[in-house]
Amino acid sequence: MCWKLPKNHPPVAATLWPQQGSPARLSPRLAAVADRIGQVPVFADIGTDHASLPIAMVWSGRAQRALACDLRAQPLALAKRQIISAGLTGKIEARLGSGLSVLEPGDVTVASACGMGGATMADMLEAASSRGLGVERLVLQPNKGVIRLRQRLAQMGWRVTHEAFVADGRHFYLILEAVRGEGEQGIRPNMRRDLLGPEGFHYPGPLLDAWIEAQLGWMEPRFEGLSKRPSPPDGELEVLGRQIACLRQALSTAG
Repeated sequence: MCWKLPKNHPPVAATLWPQQGSPARLSPRLAAVADRIGQVPVFADIGTDHASLPIAMVWSGRAQRALACDLRAQPLALAKRQIISAGLTGKIEARLGSGLSVLEPGDVTVASACGMGGATMADMLEAASSRGLGVERLVLQPNKGVIRLRQRLAQMGWRVTHEAFVADGRHFYLILEAVRGEGEQGIRPNMRRDLLGPEGFHYPGPLLDAWIEAQLGWMEPRFEGLSKRPSPPDGELEVLGRQIACLRQALSTAG
């Protein structure tokens, strides 16, 4: 899932990037991911689907090479055809496999993953944590599970350095960048950071308000249901109540 734009927010026209002549044009959502990746020698796109992001990045000169990786054979076969059609077979390698398991140590220092759930992204990173791959920077666009993704990134020692909402059509998405922290220990828990992201990235505005409302839309019914149970799960009711209060406070401050 993603989040619907507020009713008073006009739809965002699909202005695509790169502009002229590109064999793969990116929507505003993927263009924002490309902007966060920036100029790199090589990067890996995990869950690449049709390889639009690697093709656009290499064709535009932002990346010299790319790895287009996907778990499913059928999308990867289409990605290979797209790469051949773009004339980039010598610069983009397609790899079939799950998550970061397709990478070898030293392949890349930057990886992207778009359109997955936050739990899937976190599981992928945790599964590869002992392999010494050398990935130092992530650009992620989770479709759901953002709060849990932030928590697990911190637990694994990843520090979120940038977050931004991006409107695309009638929906909006979160783009998140994280870098590997120093040492092996996780980053200290912080409820407000886990709920709202690092301080200073989400300025008050309609997209932040809409995102908070979307979280409250499932948290408050969950809290009400738990409160009616004779024996709710240990600690969950208290944690959920604190999270709701934090989001309500942020919403009132933004308003």
